[in-house]
Amino acid sequence: MEIRRTVDETHPDRLGSEHALALAYWANGQVAKAVALLEKVVEIRRTTLHETHLDRLGSEHALALAYADNGQVAKAVTLLEKVVEIHCQTLDETHPSRLRSEHNLALVYQANGQVCSRSLAL
Repeated sequence: MEIRRTVDETHPDRLGSEHALALAYWANGQVAKAVALLEKVVEIRRTTLHETHLDRLGSEHALALAYADNGQVAKAVTLLEKVVEIHCQTLDETHPSRLRSEHNLALVYQANGQVCSRSLAL
């Protein structure tokens, strides 16, 4: 099947579609294909959108989680730390995107063996 490209590769609609396709690959167990496509989307969004733009951050967040699922946990940590840092600077502490990225960073830290050993008093 041939896909006809009618929109420039930097067009927001095309990038949104490619982001969605990458998520479909990921959901279908094709993690490597998802990572490759998300890397492309992130690379383009980094050249076309400000670092605080929510579309760019959303793609970086998705790529970080795909990295983690692909066994590239160190890459996931580095990318999610950046996303969380920007969210903390630009979004209210109760904003769903900020909370989601902080939560996922904690999970990736755990997957990377970065677990706090002291007990928490409740």
